[in-house]
Amino acid sequence: PPPPGSNAAGLSMVERIAQKHVSLNVRPEEYAVVGGYLLGAMKEVLGSAVTPTVEQEWGKAYQFLAQVFITREAQIREEKKNVDGGWEGWRDFVVTSKVAESSNISSFYLHPADGGTVPIHKAGEYIGMR
Repeated sequence: PPPPGSNAAGLSMVERIAQKHVSLNVRPEEYAVVGGYLLGAMKEVLGSAVTPTVEQEWGKAYQFLAQVFITREAQIREEKKNVDGGWEGWRDFVVTSKVAESSNISSFYLHPADGGTVPIHKAGEYIGMR
């Protein structure tokens, strides 16, 4: 069986979230913003239960977890950028065809606007679109 915290494909929850973050182009500097809002929401909802000590310890826990994600996401971005056809961040694509597969399903075929290649998709990766 897969290890605890893993899905059937064996990807850990941290890996799944990190892959999703990279697909959405989440940047390291955004973690501080999210952390500030998270702690602010905790204080708003829990009120006086969030003592300065509780806030400080939750802040440390958040910073630890954020650093885990920042580190892994940097590795993923570097890996994606360095494979044949890879890139970092957003990339423009054009729809080259649309095929009606059934009455309620259509396939869209996309190709890079720059005419370049794309890497082979791996299980567990996400593709972000905007």
